Amino acid sequence: RLSNLSALSIAFNLARLHEAAGRIVAAVELHKAIVKRHPSYVNSYLRLACIARDCGSLVDCSEWLKCACAVAPGNPEVLILVGNLHLSLCDWKPAQRVFTKLLEDNIPNVDAYSMLCLGNIYFDNLKTPERYAKHLGHAADYYRRILQKDNANAYAANGIGTVLAEKGDLPRSKEIFNRVRE
Repeated sequence: RLSNLSALSIAFNLARLHEAAGRIVAAVELHKAIVKRHPSYVNSYLRLACIARDCGSLVDCSEWLKCACAVAPGNPEVLILVGNLHLSLCDWKPAQRVFTKLLEDNIPNVDAYSMLCLGNIYFDNLKTPERYAKHLGHAADYYRRILQKDNANAYAANGIGTVLAEKGDLPRSKEIFNRVRE
């Protein structure tokens, strides 16, 4: 039944409707049927990974992402989810490698997100005293690079505000946070 592309698209959209309606088992079964019939259909692997993640099964999420990587190596959507999984597990080095690769690939609409994640990785690793200043500087640099390309990026502005607050420049950080809130 899933032999033509229209049927495949309809099946995927039906699975997404099941997800939205909270019928997770039906959604999972349909996504599994899709990947069984069309093993290269990466979107169903990604949805299975997201469903597993949302249900708290990071092991299953990781397995589905491995399948997606095998089917679509280098796919930015797959790599972003892999990077986000590493971030959720506080696996900083693997996450950093993924987002650095995405940044090096210079993919439009992915570079800002990658820079934001890299800035956040550095900011989240300020605990090591001998690397504190270096990591704070790297975080600020990534946030600034985003703002140079898009001065309305609230996430990057918030990042700069947190860096300034961390440095003790509370008046400037408060000003930035107020602008972000507006």
